[in-house]
Parts: sequence; structure tokens; C-alpha cells
Amino acid sequence: MPDPLISIIIPVYNGGNFLQRCFATLDAQKYHNLEFIFVNNNSTDHSEKMIEQYCKSRQNAQLLQCEQQGPGAARNKGIDFSRGEYISFLDADDELEPDKHTILLDGFKQYPHAVMSVGQTRKVYPDGRNLITSLGSLKVGLNEPPKPSLSWLRQFQFNPATCSYLIKKNIFKKNKITFASIPYGEDIAFNVLVGLSNEVIYMDTLVCTYHRHSKSSVSMANQQISSLERYFQFYEKFALPLFYKKKREEPFKQAFNVSERIAFRMLMKLIHVEKKKIYKNVYQRLVIKSYLNNRSFFYTFFHFCPFRISNYIFEKLSFK
Repeated sequence: MPDPLISIIIPVYNGGNFLQRCFATLDAQKYHNLEFIFVNNNSTDHSEKMIEQYCKSRQNAQLLQCEQQGPGAARNKGIDFSRGEYISFLDADDELEPDKHTILLDGFKQYPHAVMSVGQTRKVYPDGRNLITSLGSLKVGLNEPPKPSLSWLRQFQFNPATCSYLIKKNIFKKNKITFASIPYGEDIAFNVLVGLSNEVIYMDTLVCTYHRHSKSSVSMANQQISSLERYFQFYEKFALPLFYKKKREEPFKQAFNVSERIAFRMLMKLIHVEKKKIYKNVYQRLVIKSYLNNRSFFYTFFHFCPFRISNYIFEKLSFK
């Protein structure tokens, strides 16, 4: 049986300074039945010309244009044009281990009914620090739904990097899953949607390197908005509206309950600790829409008591 085709989707926005390393990591792949799909996401630097030159020398590489801004939209574009049985992702500033795809395909051979196979990620910082990121409660081998998603909803740091997994392409149409059009956290939203109803494999082996630097999407976002506000927007724009519509069904009911409690706690910190008055109106609006429960007692409690104490009591009473 021939090796299945794997499509690697590479969104690029002004990634010219990283593309030579990106090309090198693609050329170093030991698995050979690959297609490379670059998606230019309105770059204004020399990225497009560099990719065009690379694609001319590779029969398995092509360049697409995506007018809608954002890595999620670019990945969706690449998926639509892909021919592979499996989808892999790579951001232009990150790296893949040469045997990533062989390792993750071995996971599918062991657990053929799973739809996502995840490996370990090395995170490298500008000061030279590097560490292997934790995936929380994800266990080696097969993980049944919705446990992975609920863990990723509760603690964003346990979400796998997009470059760390391989996913079956048929899941996009079967489950109607795409990358969400939200300002921040489109990768987390995608992971959560996949893991809610599908089996996830964890292969305890390094498959990629994520580079954190001043020009990375996370660093740029943190310059525009606080990390807490960015995290809250994920729940406000994505999790609460989506899971509220489906909260009569499992596992969406569990996902909504988790999201509602976390969003409330974040709002209390934004309102009562960071003193950002605009979020009082956000709280009222979400309560009116029934995206949040009207927790008037706890609202007052957070106002008069230190956040650390209020949060501890709220967690004890609500997170069960």
C-alpha cells in the first residue's frame, strides 16, 4: 500500500526573515509523499517572491493567495486546496523535526479510529531558554473525547501547537470544522472543536520547535492588548456563543459550563482588579444574552473581597 499523501499548510504573513529556515525544515523531511501549500496572507515584505522562487524548484510546492487576514483564514484556504489524506501545519517561523510525519502516522496505525495525532513541542525563547511544553492531562496513547477539549478549555497553555499534530482531512467536512474567524485563539478553538467529539492520540516524542520572538503573533498581540483581555475574547467571541447554541447536547453542555465559569472569573478580574469599567457593560450584555449566569452575589463578593480569596471560594463552589 502506498504511503498516504500529507499536505503541509504554511500560512505566511511578512515571514521573509524566517523563510530560509522554513524551506530547510521542509526539505529535511524524511517522509517523502508530501505537498507544500504556502498561503500568502497579504504580506508586504519579500515573502511572496521568496516563496515563488522556492516553488519553481519543487514540483510538490504551490503558492496561494488569501485576502482575508489572519492565520485561521489562511489555513482554511490551504485546506480547501489540499489533496492530502492527512493535513499538517507549519508557521513560517517554526520548525518540524525530520521524522514528524512518520512518528504521527505510527499513532494512526495503532489507533486507526482517531482523527488527530499529537507529538511534543519544544518552545524556544529569545534569551536562549527552551523547554518541552506540557500537554496537561493528555496521556500517552489514545485519549477519548471530550477530555482533551475540556482540559484545553480550562488551561490554554496545555493546547498543542498547530505544528505538533497531524489530522485526518475528512474531519473537516464530516464534523464541519474550520479555523474560527476570531481575533485571537483560532488555533485553540480548532483544537477544542476536534477534541470534543473525536479521539486524540498523544505520541510522547518531539516533533516540532515553536519559536517565541518579538515578531511572533503572540508577542505582537500582547503589545496591543493584555493577555487576560486576549484570553477573555476567546470565550466572548467563540466559546460562549457556539456552546450556548448547542448546550442541550453533550459534550457541548459540559463545554459551555466550563466556558461560562471561566469567562465570569476573567470578567471579575478585569472589572474589580484591573478596574476596566468597559467590562461592566460587557458583563451585563452577556448576562442578557444568557451567555453568562446572573451571579449577583459573587459579583458583589468579588467587588469587596480580595480577588485571591474571592476566586478561591468561587472555584470551590463552582468548579466541581
